[in-house]
Amino acid sequence: MSREKILIIDDEESIRQLCTAVLTAEDYQVRSASNGIEGLKMVGYESFDLILTDIMMPGMGGLQFIISIREIDAEIPIVVITGHGTVETAIESLRLGVQGFLMKPFTIKEFKESVHDAFIKSRLMKENTRLRALMPLFETAKMLMSQMDLDQLLSTIVDTAIRGTKADRGSLMLIDEKRGELRIAASSGLPPELIASSREKIGEGIAGWVAEKGSPLIIGDGSGLDHNLLESMRDGGISSALCVPLIIKEKVIGVLNLSKTRSEEQFTHSDQEMLSVLCGQAAIAIENARLYMRLEDSYLSTIIALSAAVEARDSYTVGHMHHISEYSVDIARELGLGSEEISDIRIAGLLHDLGKIGIPDNILLKPEKLNKTEYDIMKSHPTVGVKIIESIESLKSSSLIIESHQEQYDGKGYPKGLKGKDIPLGARIVAVADAFDAMTTTRPYRKAMSCKEAFEEIKRYSGTQFDPEVVRCFTKVLKDRGLIAEE
Repeated sequence: MSREKILIIDDEESIRQLCTAVLTAEDYQVRSASNGIEGLKMVGYESFDLILTDIMMPGMGGLQFIISIREIDAEIPIVVITGHGTVETAIESLRLGVQGFLMKPFTIKEFKESVHDAFIKSRLMKENTRLRALMPLFETAKMLMSQMDLDQLLSTIVDTAIRGTKADRGSLMLIDEKRGELRIAASSGLPPELIASSREKIGEGIAGWVAEKGSPLIIGDGSGLDHNLLESMRDGGISSALCVPLIIKEKVIGVLNLSKTRSEEQFTHSDQEMLSVLCGQAAIAIENARLYMRLEDSYLSTIIALSAAVEARDSYTVGHMHHISEYSVDIARELGLGSEEISDIRIAGLLHDLGKIGIPDNILLKPEKLNKTEYDIMKSHPTVGVKIIESIESLKSSSLIIESHQEQYDGKGYPKGLKGKDIPLGARIVAVADAFDAMTTTRPYRKAMSCKEAFEEIKRYSGTQFDPEVVRCFTKVLKDRGLIAEE
């Protein structure tokens, strides 16, 4: 049986030996090179399933190697392993499409997980490509594979299955591995109380039996079922049922259940075959969405770390991004915004100054007033921040807030000179929180204002620089926090 082949590129022999020993023990084929030039030569005459590369190496460093290898193979998974990680290195690596970024020193467990995650994503991408090529049989798979929102994906799978089989109701249950039971993750036509109480142990009930056996089950009149399963059907008013496992890599991750309650028409073997194809695609799509979410979480963690690094450049602004985020969330709640909007605003508060990573220290940390040229450079930071995160789908809404947080209510802000309600609400909120925290923080060129003094300044510019409604809600937030006195 063929094994995945991995190329390790590192100028430290001890690291190459350690990685080789760990991966060989995991039954991978391993090759190694001491720098990028040697690594490129090896890629020229051997094919690899994964490349692990250091950054700082003689001859050709890791980033130049990645740029060169991407011209040869745009899809091969790459994991960067380095002891010289910087903010710039992390950003460039992400832009070049690496699958992982592991800092030295690392544990064996962390190393194995990085390799494992890179292979999982690579395998799923290859499988997705193969399935999309099998048209028109897998036409539905195209829709599923493009859906990265897990909740929406699960609902789409259930709805598609119900339409395709003319079922009356359906549910998709996923396995909770810690509890060893199935739980409903999406449904249609089921009463809320049933959804809330539905739990099935593996091996128990109809769905539990399907999960344990890993085989589909089509049920007509209930004949052939044991007493407990027959009672389950009768209690649910089910005349016919069809349950199909969702399997990926020979592992059951869930069960799709369909039932007919208003018709004497039974599910057929054709329904079972169709649903089996759908479930095959659904399992891959679900795992793909989960990996995407993990990747997005990883990207977000990296970006937040980069934002913190920007903040750390200036000792006077330590804690600023967390303060802005907290104030902004409190204002958003006072305005009655929904959980998704509040989440976008919370992230925007954390990342609003991310673009300052591109501002030179002599400008960012200058204690005197900036001249026009310097100020123009400083004004670029919202746009730079958006460019850094523009490829992250889950941050699209937050990026609009980040881009506009320096806009002013009277249209005299930047970068676009937006006015009034044309400015995203989240940006109007962050603008107030940002100004207040800046005024109450000591800077090299001035002492911090008191909360009362800063609040008076906010009120003074309400209707010109700031949205009056946001200022009104911020007033309530400050009073609730005890930062200003009740009038």
